[in-house]
Amino acid sequence: MSFIDTEDLLNNAMLNLPFAVTIIDRDGTIALMNKAARDAVGIGKEDSIGRDYNEVGFFTDEIRLGRAIEHLKKVDKSFRRYYHDNATNKIWRMTFARILDNKGQYAGTLLMSMDITSERKKEEELVRKISSLKEQNGKLTSMLDELFFGSLGSLVQLVEAKHKYTVGHSVRVSNTVYMLTEHAMGISSQQADIVIAAKLHDIGKVAIKDDVLNKPAKLTDREYEHIKSHPGVGAKIVANIPRMKDIAKNIRHHHEKFDGTGYPSKLEADGIPLGSRIIAIADTYDALTSDRPYREALSTRDAVRIIEDEAGTQLDPYWTKEFVGMVDKGIIL
Repeated sequence: MSFIDTEDLLNNAMLNLPFAVTIIDRDGTIALMNKAARDAVGIGKEDSIGRDYNEVGFFTDEIRLGRAIEHLKKVDKSFRRYYHDNATNKIWRMTFARILDNKGQYAGTLLMSMDITSERKKEEELVRKISSLKEQNGKLTSMLDELFFGSLGSLVQLVEAKHKYTVGHSVRVSNTVYMLTEHAMGISSQQADIVIAAKLHDIGKVAIKDDVLNKPAKLTDREYEHIKSHPGVGAKIVANIPRMKDIAKNIRHHHEKFDGTGYPSKLEADGIPLGSRIIAIADTYDALTSDRPYREALSTRDAVRIIEDEAGTQLDPYWTKEFVGMVDKGIIL
């Protein structure tokens, strides 16, 4: 049985590695260059060993290797660089490492190079596919949102059509809410959610009996409790959509009162969602200025006077002041 010398074994392994390996000594002379490295630069074994690395032409810009060697002479830390060979259109991943002698001094540079062109192309293709999927997903989400909001809008119209006194109520309330929030918030996701909630605030009335919804006389206690269920029903209709959780909260609490005597949760002051407090003002205003079975529409002046009287009890005083100011300026009609 023959035994292979350990040093020979290491040399043979180095020479036959599937990636390019080059060893350059402290004087800049090539001490070893395996087959993969020689094939990469297109030279034979006899033309590599013992030559100055600048004569071999590892890269289009040989200064890059020179700078790496000078860096390793000073710093004991390996590092990695990427190189795009314009001539072959290949991409190389190069690892530079410092070789030390027995005294711990710089003895040479180990350069390992691997052709990652195929790997990089796969990565780029994956990025393109992910980008395309994101774009398609965005379009699909937009389409679903339009379909969903369109369906909810149709449901709101259906509810209002059942009660002639509320036709157009939700649109008017959402328009007032938009005007009221525009100067205070500008365009923001919070404002958008509040306006959407205003448009859908009465959607829960789809579950209210027609005879109760259209009753011209005073409601009984039982009928009033039935009416009071609509904010909770409306919130449940939209709450199953993750992005509409805040919208659902604004719908659920639009009948809370600032002093805590409202429904369904008897929240008070800032404990009431901001959108609900704003919607309550617009909802009250439209109710006062619209014809109802039990009275004719009030004038803007009379409606504003009632709203001012409710500031601090039913309605948020800050937003009531903002609302009245915008009515006075003719911004809200």
